[in-house]
Amino acid sequence: MTFKSTSIIKTTGMKDRFKISGDLTMHGVTKQVTMNMWYRGTLYDSTYKKYKAGFQVTGVINRSDFNVGGPDPFDISTDVMIKADGEFFKQ
Repeated sequence: MTFKSTSIIKTTGMKDRFKISGDLTMHGVTKQVTMNMWYRGTLYDSTYKKYKAGFQVTGVINRSDFNVGGPDPFDISTDVMIKADGEFFKQ
């Protein structure tokens, strides 16, 4: 699974919330998706002697859009929640 962002838009009401859009690729299928992004803050990492920023991205995708699984006789949902936490060093 890969995600390549194409835009980030600040949402109204909270200073640390954004909408991030981009191309999500799974199982060889690429679709444009928009997810929620929460900027968790920036701090200095004394081990690496660099600043890093934390983010959390959440969203829901339809697994069948990416050819994951098949029709299920037990009515398993096609909605899949994605949650990713990441820290990135300033270059």
